[in-house]
Formats: sequence, structure tokens, C-alpha cells
Amino acid sequence: MIVYDSTSRETFDSLPKWLQQVEENADEHIVKMIIATKADGEVAVPEAEGKTFAESHGCLFGKTSALSGDGVMRSFQELSARVLTTSEVVDEKRERLLLNAPAPSEKRGGCC
Repeated sequence: MIVYDSTSRETFDSLPKWLQQVEENADEHIVKMIIATKADGEVAVPEAEGKTFAESHGCLFGKTSALSGDGVMRSFQELSARVLTTSEVVDEKRERLLLNAPAPSEKRGGCC
């Protein structure tokens, strides 16, 4: 989860840098979610802008309010569901690769 304060344009403008850091340091199959916090405050970044950013970078999007609790559970559930689904797909691909791999050759005398 990469979180920005929807009442602060500055935090939203930092998203590309934060996202780049995640992509440089995380597994290629990582599930990313952009979260707009303080959804109950005076919004500086419209929800549509946050959603567009998330979609254009292949991320899920959630909107939350720590004050009221709105959207918090829904965001965690959505992220968890996607992580589980992605993990299952990655595991299936790895299993297929292993099943299709050539069998190790038997050693026949000699040193190697």
C-alpha cells in the first residue's frame, strides 16, 4: 500500500517517486494499491485523479478515512484478495515450469 493524504497535493505529487522505489525493490509480482487517506477532509486531490493515477500504474485504488474508519476494511480486503489470487497464479506458473523442465540427466561413470 502506498498512501497519500488527499488533503495534501504535495503527498500526491510524491506518488511517482514512492512507486518507483517499490518497483525497484520489490518482487515483479507484487500487488500495489494506492490509498487516499483523509477522505472526510477538505480534498485537494479529487478521487478521480487518484483512481486515474492508480489505474495508469497498474495499481488498485482505495479511499479511506482513519477518523470514521470508512473504506479501511474494504481496502484491506480488496488488497488481500488480489494478493491471494496473484500468489496462486504465480505458483501455478512455477509448477508448470517445473513439470515441463527436462529431467536431470543420470550420471554415467566418469567424473561429471
